[in-house]
Amino acid sequence: MYDRRARSILAILCILSILLVYPISGVRAQSRERFEIESLLADIDRYAKMGEESPTLTDSIRERIEANPAPVARALLPRIRQTEMEEKKLTFYVWALGLTKNAMAVDDIISLSKSTKSEMVRISCAKALATIGGQKSGEFLVASLDDYTNEMSRFGLLNLLGQMQYEPALAKTMEVLKKDPKTFSWQNMLIFGKMGDKSVPFLLGKIGDPDLNVKGNTIYLLGQWLIAPESVRPLQDQFWKESDLDIRGLILSSLEWISGDLKVIKDFSESVVSKGKEKELVEFASQTLKNLKGMEAAIDSFKKSKKASERVFRENYETLYASVGRTGDYRALSVSSKPEDEARLKKLRERILLRDSDEAFADYKKINEIIMFNRLMGNTR
Repeated sequence: MYDRRARSILAILCILSILLVYPISGVRAQSRERFEIESLLADIDRYAKMGEESPTLTDSIRERIEANPAPVARALLPRIRQTEMEEKKLTFYVWALGLTKNAMAVDDIISLSKSTKSEMVRISCAKALATIGGQKSGEFLVASLDDYTNEMSRFGLLNLLGQMQYEPALAKTMEVLKKDPKTFSWQNMLIFGKMGDKSVPFLLGKIGDPDLNVKGNTIYLLGQWLIAPESVRPLQDQFWKESDLDIRGLILSSLEWISGDLKVIKDFSESVVSKGKEKELVEFASQTLKNLKGMEAAIDSFKKSKKASERVFRENYETLYASVGRTGDYRALSVSSKPEDEARLKKLRERILLRDSDEAFADYKKINEIIMFNRLMGNTR
């Protein structure tokens, strides 16, 4: 009887201790979360008061928000609803709210964008909506185009819509495709580079556009930027129909990027040499044929350097992705990659363009080279 009673008392004590510990641990967790949120908000306030950008603080704020976005969104929503707030602080609160990617914040951000008189806040709202994404955000940003006549403001919105990969916005991009590629190609590279493969069907319909700027921008984007293999045959067909010499030359240089098979390049170049009438184009195609041996050697060297490894590829991919391509080993990414990694590589190059800089263009091209050589390596005979 004594032993049984003792065991019963011990059991009750164990249960009571568990019940007591759970509330205490829950309170501690809530207190820690509240402290972390308050610390984060303090850093956002501090950033808003700074006179210059701080990449270190930006990354710190972003990482903390992405690690636990829901409570951050709950803390920020009441703040952006305040009618009286210093402009720069409100701008940073909206930026941070966008990083939570909380769809529940969309209506409040749209309401703020409509009511504010501050262009700085309005731009921050647009960026936040693009980061959150979704149908409602896309519809609002497309509709917002009607509020602007300034070309750079309209480009800014189209650039965000490209970032969202919001396909209904593609029809609005014609105004950028019509711009002189010698001066404004960078705008198309950003918008369509971020839109990625979703823009390919739209662009395929513009290969034969009567506007030379539209046609030239389209061919470059399909051939040397998006390197879309589905555009090989349409570009070959356009070459024989095209009357503009520069456009025909652009098609030839683009086909070298997207064919993915040296035999396809060889066959088409030979047809240009035998049927072509323009001296410049015949010389270009002849030079391509002469370069094939060098290309074969480069592909062979690329193949020999390969040490395909999912672990190594993933490690380098994650580093590059997290840093939007700023830090990481592109060489290791290339060596460890496989042709089957193309979809992931495309996502990486789209993310790299979020930097909106010339340096980002150079890194984007590094990914294109990996994709191109992986395709050629898979088709060597």
